Amino acid sequence: MHLLEHGAVIGWTNNLSTAEQKAVEDEFNAIFQDRYYQLAVVENPDLDVPFALSAWGALQTCKKVDTSVIRPFVEEWYASPKTAEGGLACQGDARTLPNC
Repeated sequence: MHLLEHGAVIGWTNNLSTAEQKAVEDEFNAIFQDRYYQLAVVENPDLDVPFALSAWGALQTCKKVDTSVIRPFVEEWYASPKTAEGGLACQGDARTLPNC
């Protein structure tokens, strides 16, 4: 996905319950409020687990939804140093984020 080249973090979901999907989206929205602008939650029916997180050069798969893993993953991999375009996630207020 093109967003990954630009330093984004994506939460991939597969057939979550309404409550689980809402929990994932709520956590991503909370992190977005902290200036992490390049974030997305995407349904992927081909995913072989119910939930995964990805950034350029990183993938974490989860056999169950655990929203406590989202923020640490974002903080580590947002604006991934493994892509030459990761700095594109660091515009505006995002410049003050740790990886920017």
